[in-house]
Amino acid sequence: SEQALPCGGVAICADPAGVYVAGTDRHVYVAVGKKAPRQLTEQFLHPITAVVSVSQDRLAVVSGKSLHLVSKSDGRPLQTLDLPE
Repeated sequence: SEQALPCGGVAICADPAGVYVAGTDRHVYVAVGKKAPRQLTEQFLHPITAVVSVSQDRLAVVSGKSLHLVSKSDGRPLQTLDLPE
């Protein structure tokens, strides 16, 4: 079944834990099973250009010139790395 996001999507990735969508509102959403997507992260400062599952419990999010590692369980930021131009 379809579940709508409260905004548009700009990047998507999936793994056995769920489907992760980067929204045009600069939040990452997660959908698990047939449940409606829920907001996972706080709003990022810059638009999100990529989202990638990097381990069982971590998600990598590229926002502006930064790479953010966030927890898949609660969306809390774990590490931020500045990317070269």
